[in-house]
Amino acid sequence: MKVLVTGMASSHTKPSTTTSFFGTLVKSIETFATVEWATPSVTWTKEFLDQYDSIIIGVVPPTSLGANKVYGAMHAINIMYESPKLRLVVDHPQIWQFKASLASIDRDVTNIFSPFYSKRREFKTAVGDTYAQSIRQAATKLLNTPWPKTIYPSMPWKDVESVAKFISTESSASLIGINLDAHLISEPEVSEFCSNIWVADSPKAGWTKKVEKLLALPTAPLKIAPREKEETVSARLASSFGVLIAPHDRGVGTWWSYRYIQAMNALVPVCSDWRDTGKLSNSWYILGSSIEEVTPEERLKIAINQRKDYLSAIPTKEESLKLLKSVVTT
Repeated sequence: MKVLVTGMASSHTKPSTTTSFFGTLVKSIETFATVEWATPSVTWTKEFLDQYDSIIIGVVPPTSLGANKVYGAMHAINIMYESPKLRLVVDHPQIWQFKASLASIDRDVTNIFSPFYSKRREFKTAVGDTYAQSIRQAATKLLNTPWPKTIYPSMPWKDVESVAKFISTESSASLIGINLDAHLISEPEVSEFCSNIWVADSPKAGWTKKVEKLLALPTAPLKIAPREKEETVSARLASSFGVLIAPHDRGVGTWWSYRYIQAMNALVPVCSDWRDTGKLSNSWYILGSSIEEVTPEERLKIAINQRKDYLSAIPTKEESLKLLKSVVTT
């Protein structure tokens, strides 16, 4: 079986050194199929795409800054929209932007060809009427009809409706939540050193600022430099008092993040939006200020329970691969 992997963002067109849902998804597909990564192009034809048994296209709101490969990806979506081979992947938390972004293109396709976007790949080629109309047709279909089968990162406390409402009310049946975290969770390794400092994955987020005011201990950014190695970030998290993982704005709430996995692998307690995470278990309902009030032994027990409850709520490696294979191949 031959699978084409591509998409609107750079992270959808080549393997990355950082751990992501999309990267983990593709690695998992590689266990049962031959995968070919590619940068999308408006020159692709249906005949070219039909040589693949399955086509995986990562999607983000097309007018967003990260959609730097959007022209070719939208064109491919348009010509393969009705094909049973097409699979979309929504892996970024910007889902609240989809409807407005697609409506903007549907209303006037030149909105995606303003000088602001001139550095995007194939800008000069795609601006021609033939390709521009194909891109607009893709936006119209995504805006007004049920999406093709669409994979999104499932979490134990999230349901499909929480994602569908941002995409299309008619697309609930098309959305397939997949959780591959069993492939990322490893035997826990507790750091020998523990600082009395919280680390925050999104230190500037409004939620983080509010939570900080309720904490007695100080907080520090989890990631200091943009290109910091994952090993360095993991080590910083492992030696922290706990990690603050902020929900996303505009009602999106919590979204899949490798930070949850890193914390569980290091047995460091997680404080996130309890209105979401608390749906899983009491261990995920706890507030940061409450964690500060317990002994080190009790804090470790909280982290152990979070890990145990999370693992019990997600599919095993074998179960997740079975589901993924059925989604990709049928």
